[in-house]
Amino acid sequence: MTRTAGQADTFRAVADSSRRTLLEALAEGPKTFQQLHALLPLTKSAVSQHVSILLAAGLISVVVAPDRRRTYALVPEPLQEIDDWVDQYRGFWTRYLDGLGEAMRRHRASRPDTKSGRRP
Repeated sequence: MTRTAGQADTFRAVADSSRRTLLEALAEGPKTFQQLHALLPLTKSAVSQHVSILLAAGLISVVVAPDRRRTYALVPEPLQEIDDWVDQYRGFWTRYLDGLGEAMRRHRASRPDTKSGRRP
């Protein structure tokens, strides 16, 4: 499955741990820039760049109050693109882990010490 340009922006935006920290905070509710800045050990300029990337990717929105204070909020819909992409691999991991679990059960059952509960 090939990703669209919009999906690529979403993937790039969440690839950075600082931006993920901002998204996690915004998932709890809207925040001011000052609140977002307080979360990261970065300059205001660096946080502003991260916020700009999240805005461009459509992952956050901004409301400017009459006093010019900006409040940022999470826009969760683009994250669905990531979930859809990861979903392709859920079946693989389920089959893989089920197979691994079955192999471990067979291995334990073949060991005589395991049946008695004793370990060598």
